[in-house]
Amino acid sequence: MRLPAEVQAADQKRRDWLFTVLTLVVVGVNAMILIGVGYEKSQGTLWVYVTAMGLGLANLVARWFGVPLSITSNILVGMVYVTLTAVTLITGGVGLAAPFALAIVPMLAILLGTLRASLVWTALSLAVPLVLGLMHAQGHTFPVQPDPAAMQRRFLVSMAGIVVLLCVLSLLFDWLSRAALRDLSRVHSELNVARVEAQAANRTKTRFLANMSHEIRTPMNGVLNMLDLLRDGELSTGQRRSVDIAHRSAQALLHLLNDIVDLAKVEAGALNLEHRPFSLERTVREVIEFFSLSAGGKGIELHIEKSDDPPDGVVGDGFRLRQVLINLVGNAVKFTPRGRVTVRLDNDRGPDGRLGDVLLTVRDTGIGIEPAHLDHIFDPFTQADASSTRKHGGTGLGLAISRQLVEQMKGTLTAESTFGEGSTFTVRLPLERVDEVPEPEHEDEVRKTFPGARVLIVEDNAINRMVAQKLLARLDIATDVAIDGKIGVDKAATDDFDLVLMDCQMPEMDGYDATRTLRAHGYNRPIVALTANAMEGDREKCLASGMDDFLAKPLRRPALLAALHRWLPPTPIVERTPVELTGPPSGVFLRPGTASRPPEALPPVVGDELG
Repeated sequence: MRLPAEVQAADQKRRDWLFTVLTLVVVGVNAMILIGVGYEKSQGTLWVYVTAMGLGLANLVARWFGVPLSITSNILVGMVYVTLTAVTLITGGVGLAAPFALAIVPMLAILLGTLRASLVWTALSLAVPLVLGLMHAQGHTFPVQPDPAAMQRRFLVSMAGIVVLLCVLSLLFDWLSRAALRDLSRVHSELNVARVEAQAANRTKTRFLANMSHEIRTPMNGVLNMLDLLRDGELSTGQRRSVDIAHRSAQALLHLLNDIVDLAKVEAGALNLEHRPFSLERTVREVIEFFSLSAGGKGIELHIEKSDDPPDGVVGDGFRLRQVLINLVGNAVKFTPRGRVTVRLDNDRGPDGRLGDVLLTVRDTGIGIEPAHLDHIFDPFTQADASSTRKHGGTGLGLAISRQLVEQMKGTLTAESTFGEGSTFTVRLPLERVDEVPEPEHEDEVRKTFPGARVLIVEDNAINRMVAQKLLARLDIATDVAIDGKIGVDKAATDDFDLVLMDCQMPEMDGYDATRTLRAHGYNRPIVALTANAMEGDREKCLASGMDDFLAKPLRRPALLAALHRWLPPTPIVERTPVELTGPPSGVFLRPGTASRPPEALPPVVGDELG
């Protein structure tokens, strides 16, 4: 972990102070030994001590003039080592404490240097007694012969100097340890404070995104659905074109909102992926069909290429993979003025021929990406052309979200590009293969009308109530409305509805409390959340309160049809009996095919489809 700059500066200042103290102590000990014994019989010993003192002071001055501490510290340790070694070899190690004092060398290295340097100095210090022993064994004659009278004095003086130096080293080591602990404690406290502040900021961001999402989705529900209703009516060519432009603009705004919410989910690690079988080839073909009109309008050819044994049935999150492919193919179409866009399905095989990862490659013949920008295209809010005169719009979120989604699937997303010739994006995913995948529900198998059905709409927003009523009226469904949860509970308790569409945020009583109240009194008809709360965890919160399903605003016709098909009875109800909720379920609320299902058996969220 890299320490903060102020901690590093304080540590450097301590080490400089320690170096100065140790240098003065070493010089002082040399002077003490010199005065005590150094002048008696050996001029060599005298010059060793004098030279060591001079080098020590010169080294200290060099540090003051900016020589790096790593150099001056090793010079100081080396000076002590050479001094003790020279004295040992001159005297033969007899009568002096110099051989024992060599233990000080690695201690100095630890205090002033690094672990690697201390190991080197330890090895060198151990080598001196070995050399001295070999010299004694071979009968070598040393320059200074032992004098019993002086030997004792030298030994005592040397040991006194060593004891002084060891005491100083111990005190300095204790001081350094305490200072380091204080710094670590302070850094730990600061990190804790920063962590708490970051968590608070993240919660604030999440609340802001949740509120922003809710407040934007609520009017967008009215805008998109009213535009849909207008498009289904009788319009002139000019009017239809205007409505189509407004509808595409609203869809673009919704797509931007979904991108921001998805990015926040992925960055917070709160995006849960599904794990279910799906057809990879069918997913790719759906994406190609989605862009066929926009590509055809620019004269761009869309192609699917497959290897000899292409992957098809896989297990994973088909919805999120479709989102990744929409971003990649959409960018390819956007940045290709002419030519073709190709999506290739392939298998990565190992050396033994066994199937490996699934490979999806999106290749275009567009404008390409400059090498300087290629490393940054996956950064959020980054585009290759960020100038004010750029030709292509967009927020720069698509590729960032795509890479993070792929990485959350344990895969990789890479890009290669030649400026002016085109780009290639490769998705590599470790997806499990399966032989069979569920067939999609065909359009003609889904009921388009529900004659005789009755739905209670519990919604506080007048526009959203009107939108829901109009959408349901086109499906031959009779409706009633409640403007808050309390009224919704009263109406559900005194009338017979086949299904309740329940908003979550309402005055008086919200949708969660209303649902819990109904369930507590035995209400077993389906309750489907219809809410602008579309953040991670909102669906789970709805199910935990007793709701059976979840629809996110803006409400789209395919999602509504799918939910009605799941929950409304297969045949119209002719006789209805209003009931009161006064106790536990008595069977009055249950009808074959309409009992609530447990949350774990629910289908996936069917929310905001593109298009």
